[in-house]
Amino acid sequence: MEKPPAQIGTDVADGFLPLTDAMVEAQTDAQSFARGRTYHRRGHILDPTLRGSTLRARCRGSSGGPYAVRATLPLAGETAPRGRVPVTGSCECPRGGFCKHVVALFLTWVHTPEVVQVRPEISALLAERSHEELVALIELMVERQPDFELLVDLPLPTSSGIAPAAPGTAAKRTVDETAIRRQVVKVLSQGAYDGYDYRWDEGNDPEVAAELHGLREIGDRYLDAGRWADAQAVYTAIADEILASDEVIYDDVAAVVINCGTGLLRTLEAQADQDPSDRLSSGDREELLRTVYEIWLIDHSSAASFEFAWRGPTGGILAVWRLNEEGSPPLSLPLSDIPGVILPEDLGAPDQAAFDVPTAITRHATAAEKTMVEGWLRELLGPPEAGAAPGSAQEKRAAIQFLATMRAEEGFGDEERLAAYREAELWTDATDLLLQLNRVDEAVALAGRKIAEPHALLAFADRLLALGGDRIPQALGLVDGRLWETEGKNPAQDTAYLTWLAHRYAEQGMAKEALATELRRFKVVPRLATYQAVQNAATMPGQPPELWPETRSKLLATLEATKALNLLLEIALQEGRIADAIAVLKRMEEGRERPSMGVWWNIPEYQARVAQAAEAEYPDEAIRLYTLLGERAIEGRNRTHYQVAAKHLAKVKLLQERQGRTEAWHSSISDLRERHKRLRALKEELDALDLR
Repeated sequence: MEKPPAQIGTDVADGFLPLTDAMVEAQTDAQSFARGRTYHRRGHILDPTLRGSTLRARCRGSSGGPYAVRATLPLAGETAPRGRVPVTGSCECPRGGFCKHVVALFLTWVHTPEVVQVRPEISALLAERSHEELVALIELMVERQPDFELLVDLPLPTSSGIAPAAPGTAAKRTVDETAIRRQVVKVLSQGAYDGYDYRWDEGNDPEVAAELHGLREIGDRYLDAGRWADAQAVYTAIADEILASDEVIYDDVAAVVINCGTGLLRTLEAQADQDPSDRLSSGDREELLRTVYEIWLIDHSSAASFEFAWRGPTGGILAVWRLNEEGSPPLSLPLSDIPGVILPEDLGAPDQAAFDVPTAITRHATAAEKTMVEGWLRELLGPPEAGAAPGSAQEKRAAIQFLATMRAEEGFGDEERLAAYREAELWTDATDLLLQLNRVDEAVALAGRKIAEPHALLAFADRLLALGGDRIPQALGLVDGRLWETEGKNPAQDTAYLTWLAHRYAEQGMAKEALATELRRFKVVPRLATYQAVQNAATMPGQPPELWPETRSKLLATLEATKALNLLLEIALQEGRIADAIAVLKRMEEGRERPSMGVWWNIPEYQARVAQAAEAEYPDEAIRLYTLLGERAIEGRNRTHYQVAAKHLAKVKLLQERQGRTEAWHSSISDLRERHKRLRALKEELDALDLR
């Protein structure tokens, strides 16, 4: 049979979407594009070939290689959701992702398609081979690439799908689960999922996601064929290995986990309609339930390795990030805004509604299985002394909602939920529910005994305060009582309680109580802000006019006695008492009085602030201070410091000229230039501001 004539890129270019430099540049960062363009111009791309819509080549590197590089060309008329050009590429270089080598390959296609050799797709070539030739070819490939041996062990459904299970065989495992697990571990280990070296354009490695989704699709095909045991084996192996890995799990890999969980739920749902001989064994069902429970748990854990954030109405994942030890919320950034990233929906985005574990187990698990799952949930709720490993507060809340779903038909109502909150020691949830049930006194008593964290107690007090009437003094008394119990043990907690009380007293028009509380707060945290808060309380409507002057005198006397010169200076500047500020600053400059209350004086900062404040009324003092600041900056001996010095000296010049002392200025600047005549950079900065 005569072979068709060889083709080059220009012969088939009409079948693809025309690309431009700008389209390629939009997929990566500016540096990668610039360097990739240089690589293209210098001919670093070697042996480019096109099979189907996939470009492959080798590319010389600056510190290694040549690297195997691959790119997918968009077909004519093809566009991705949101109008993005569906351009993707990958490279085996250390950076990976849409790197400079991928850029060079795309630009080779854009500008010189005639150098690209068009070859038949692999499937067409293999179809022409005999069985013996295929075996020999695979053996040769494994010999050259030992990692391919893992692929040989995998179940490989053909493009035509999997034959439906024969009666009585659907619950029998034929899949080598160990081979699936080995392949998942290999894929994860070759990805760029390093939490300390993560970058948007490489951390979400499209190759890793694509390979994992490819493995997951094997499970989908077994599921569609009704081969329940094989589908479960694939899904469980993939999910277990991902969850057990030490790698950071980002959005695309998390989508694999959720899709595996959804497949397992579909498998569970299908069991009721099967002949008994085709239903999963009790052991397989328990394994299935345990896997979906683990996925559900990590999705609801504040201390979990990953958390899911959803795009919303469009259904895709926004982003998934590892949480810190405090359980801070994940950063959510739409992947559609990030160049060069394959969106999760392109790889089979999870349907959040489909992964409803509590509802699925409620509908499709047996009574014994529900009891087993409830036991797992109770482990999360149990107190430490029971020997269990209780979960976080977020996990406990999710567990209680799970229980409520499973036991809804049994009448899991408010009392049962309240009992569960008490058992789990979720005191804020319990008190909130009591307030909703209008059992206010019971809620107050429980909050006073059990809510220990200041922010939680204050949040409850605010909810109590919002009820109005007699509940207002009850809320104030609750917080005041807690402050009385704990005052002096933790200054930060004292400040939180005092701040809340002072603000609430002011809101209620309780001027006397507000002032007393602000004075206590100022004593704990003597700052300009708390000084001003005392002033505000002392001048509230209804306060006698002489109250603030008297209170102010006492406060200043206290600060003077404790040598709190920094705060005395702050207050003097705030109140416009420039002469007093100058006097305090000189005491600080003299250094005879040591800083108090652990606050070290940043004298240059104070000098700059006082100088600016003194320009109008006390120009001589401002000149002195700006001169000192300029000389000190010069001692830094670098251009940045010289620029700062020049700015200070420019102010000296302006003030001297305003005072009619031009000669004094010329004399001082000449002396300074002479003393530092070897500092060329300083001279340049002075000249730049015309300081002569």
